[in-house]
Amino acid sequence: MWTSCQTEGYLCLTAHYVDSDWKLTTRVLNFHHLEPPHTGSILCGIVYDLLQEWGIQHKIFSITLANASSNEKMQDELRSKLYENGHLLSGGEYFHIRCATHTLNLVVKDGLKTIDNCVVKVRESVKYVKE
Repeated sequence: MWTSCQTEGYLCLTAHYVDSDWKLTTRVLNFHHLEPPHTGSILCGIVYDLLQEWGIQHKIFSITLANASSNEKMQDELRSKLYENGHLLSGGEYFHIRCATHTLNLVVKDGLKTIDNCVVKVRESVKYVKE
């Protein structure tokens, strides 16, 4: 999920797979505008429909998502839907992978909040030295 500066919501569905030459390949499958609300159930329906549109709903091994609560609900529902239809590989054991970059970003933001006062002082000092 991505929200523009105009607060418009978008969903980007990206596939990562190993091709016939054993080369890791990445493809953006869809970039989809989403009207609010962005609930887990609505997201699940859209993602499942897009997977069916591409004919890959039976090839999904895992999904990587940021830590938003709506994403948590979406992956629970999507896992159930794929499992019910016999499409889930490995019984869904490795289905949900948390986005490491999102987690790292949250850690860095939290750390920067802690040292925010020091950063402001350093910036002011640099301005003073440059003048």
